[in-house]
Amino acid sequence: MVIAEAQELLKLSPDKPVLQYYSFCALTALGEYEQATALFRVIVGRTPTSRGEFRDWSMKYVFDTLEARRSWRPADRTPVGAAFLPMLEADETYRELSPKAKRVITDGSPRIGRRMERSWPSAWGCMATMVWRSSIPPQRKLNC
Repeated sequence: MVIAEAQELLKLSPDKPVLQYYSFCALTALGEYEQATALFRVIVGRTPTSRGEFRDWSMKYVFDTLEARRSWRPADRTPVGAAFLPMLEADETYRELSPKAKRVITDGSPRIGRRMERSWPSAWGCMATMVWRSSIPPQRKLNC
């Protein structure tokens, strides 16, 4: 139902890529990985910045879904391929950080961390410090 509604709205508003993101996430949640991968190729082919936007949006989606104690994919089938790498990374990061820290920024973008890439090899390294309020003692926190 969500997929059909998003496709109908996309026909009315083709300039709204967020509807494609919704469809992608719905297909992923249903385990329709081949269809989701095909849609991923359409999404990232739109503009030169589409891949980064897709990465940011899909990672936020996984964080939000896990925060709500829901699953973003079928538990018995892990998706494989470039389309799902940001989501798998977000899943791993969430599960690693959530027992030790509280998420304090929910509207931000993972791009925040990319600004710090020169001083830290992982875009998520500094993001983890900025987006999560940690129980790690101050002397052990990363200096971003």
